[in-house]
Amino acid sequence: MRRRRKFSLAGTLAWTIVLTMGSLGAAASEPDPAESAQVDQAVAFRLSYGFEADRDFVATSLHESWTFPNTEWGVPLTSDEASELRRRELIQVSMRPAIKFAVEQTGYAGAYIDHAKGGVLVFLFAGTAPHQDEIGGLLPTDVAFEVRIVERTYAQLLTVKADIVRERIALAAEGIVINGVGIHPPTNTVLVSLEALRDDAQDAMRTRFGPGLSFRSLAPREFDVCSSSSNCWPPKGGIEIIGTQPADDVECTAGWIVKRTDNSTVRQILTAGHCVSVGGGGGAPWNHNGNGIGDGQSNTWVDGNDSDVGLVGIVTGSLPSIKNQFISGSTPSPSVPVVSVVTDYYYSWEQIVGSTVCRFGITQKRDCGQIAVEDVMNESEARGTSKTIMRTWEVNFDSDGGDSGGPVYMNGAGSTKIAFGTHVHSETGYVPAHHGWYSTYVVGQLEYADVSGKYYNICLSSSC
Repeated sequence: MRRRRKFSLAGTLAWTIVLTMGSLGAAASEPDPAESAQVDQAVAFRLSYGFEADRDFVATSLHESWTFPNTEWGVPLTSDEASELRRRELIQVSMRPAIKFAVEQTGYAGAYIDHAKGGVLVFLFAGTAPHQDEIGGLLPTDVAFEVRIVERTYAQLLTVKADIVRERIALAAEGIVINGVGIHPPTNTVLVSLEALRDDAQDAMRTRFGPGLSFRSLAPREFDVCSSSSNCWPPKGGIEIIGTQPADDVECTAGWIVKRTDNSTVRQILTAGHCVSVGGGGGAPWNHNGNGIGDGQSNTWVDGNDSDVGLVGIVTGSLPSIKNQFISGSTPSPSVPVVSVVTDYYYSWEQIVGSTVCRFGITQKRDCGQIAVEDVMNESEARGTSKTIMRTWEVNFDSDGGDSGGPVYMNGAGSTKIAFGTHVHSETGYVPAHHGWYSTYVVGQLEYADVSGKYYNICLSSSC
C-alpha cells in the first residue's frame, strides 16, 4: 500500500482513441501522452455541445491561444464558442421557475437541455401536458423550449428503479450483475448499468420490469491511487485535505464550508463520506499542508443510503474569515488557484440532464461537462468493502484519485457560482471520455441529518 492514497470510486466504459500516424516513409514520432489526453478531453467536451471537434482542429487549439483564448471550462474555446456556452449556462439560471412549475404537474416526466439543437430546453410529460404558454410565460422570451409527450412519468421511472434495486441481489444470483441504475429523461427510460451487457440479460429484465429500460456496460467502481499536494490556507472548498489515520494515507478534496444548525460558533468542511470513513471516522484528525483543520465527524457512506457525504470539523483557530470561498479552477501558467464565492445552490430536481457543471479536485483540477443521468444507484467499493449508494447524479467527464469530495458547481449570473454537490466517484483511471458521479447538496444534507441527527447549511455569504 502506498503511503498516500487519493481516493475516488471508479469503474470502466469503452472509448477508442485514434492516433494520427506520420506521413508515409517518415518515422512515426511517439505522441505526447499528456497532450493526447488533453485532446481527448477537448474532443469529448466539444462533441457534447455540438462544437467543431475534428481531432486536428482540437490539437491546434491547444497551441493557438490567440484564436482560442478562453479556458474557463477547462478546454480552449474561441470567443464566439465561449459566448455561446455562456448563453446556454444562463438558460440554467433562468429556467428555475419553469422547472418548478413542470415538476408540480401530475404528468411530469423530466426535463433536459438538448445541446444537439443548440441548447433547447425540453420539458417531458406523460398524458396531458400543460399549454406551452404556461411554461413559456415562466421563461425569458429568448429561451427556446419544447414540450414533448412521452410514455412514462418521472414518478413511474423512479418506481421501476426502486423495483430493480430491490431485486438486484436476486438478479445477481441469476447471473445478471447490476452496477448502477438511474433515470435518463432524454430516452424516458431507467438506465441500467450491467457488468456484462448480454442480450439475454436485457430480455430477462424487460420481461420482469417492463419495456421502459435502456442498458449499458459498466464495471464496478474502485479506488484510484495517485499523488500530489496543495497549499491554500485557510480552509475553503477545493483544498487538499489529508486524513491522518491510520497513516496519513487518505487524500481528498474539500467540497464546501457548511454550518451545523445545532452549533452557531463552528463550521465544517463538507466532503465525500467515504473519505471520512476510511480516514479514521469520527474523531480522526485531518490537516492541510501540515496545518491542523479539525476532526472527522459523521458520514453517510453506508450501504443503502442515498448519498456519500461526510463532515470534517474546523477548529476555531483555523476558521476562515470568508466562509463561502472555494477554488473553482487554476491559471494555466503559472498554476495559481482561482478562488470564487458560492452564493446559491440548486435542488436535485433542478439538476437536469444537459446542465453544464464543473468539478474542481486536487488532482485533475477543473473539469466541465454535462449531467448525463439523474438519480443513479451505484455500487461503491473502498478497500474491499462495497456500499450501495442509492442516489447520485452522473456527469459526462472523469475525475481521478484525490478528487473525491470536490465541489461540483455551475456558473451563475455575473461571476457568481451555484453549488450542485460534491464529487464521490469515477471510473477506473483518468480517461476524458469516462464518467463521474456526485452527491447532490440537498440529498446529502437530508441524509446526513437522518444519520447523525445534525442538520447543516452551506455557507452562501462571507460571514455565514
